[in-house]
Amino acid sequence: METAITYWHRAGKRALARSAIAEAIMQLRKGLALLAGLQGDMTRRHKELEFDLQVALGSALMAAKGYAHVEVVDAYERARSLAVETGRAGTMPVFSVLWGLCTANYVAGKSHAALGQAKELLSIAKSQTESGPLIIAHGLALLWQIYSGRRSLQIHFRQCGHRCGGSRAKSSRMAWRTAGKVG
Repeated sequence: METAITYWHRAGKRALARSAIAEAIMQLRKGLALLAGLQGDMTRRHKELEFDLQVALGSALMAAKGYAHVEVVDAYERARSLAVETGRAGTMPVFSVLWGLCTANYVAGKSHAALGQAKELLSIAKSQTESGPLIIAHGLALLWQIYSGRRSLQIHFRQCGHRCGGSRAKSSRMAWRTAGKVG
């Protein structure tokens, strides 16, 4: 059964990569349905599989229904709770979950929730060697501050400008393009 769930996840990711959004949602939901049908307590492996399925589903739903749709938020919130249960909180696999939640909250006008998630993104990004996650996190913090009328924009402008300079620019552009995608 676990193998079938893994294949549904792969099929969903492939469909998402081809922009076959409706197909991706269907396949990812089939994987989640199989996972829900397993008897007994969820093992750590099952929770990790569900995390991966929920992250991919959140991305597909975001493309299909919009950034702040309730199903998008539900998928990312479930992924976030699974990350906590499996000890993944504060790690790079959670980065796309926080990006999805931060973006959804920003679009929905929930600026305080978006700021909290942007701060979590910054915390995770600071522990990385690549500059892309830092640029994304500072960019989201900058958007929040512009939206809320804050005047302390200089730090995020400086950080984004500093991180985009020189040889890091290519990886930074790539990070912006892939922020919401699953790996």
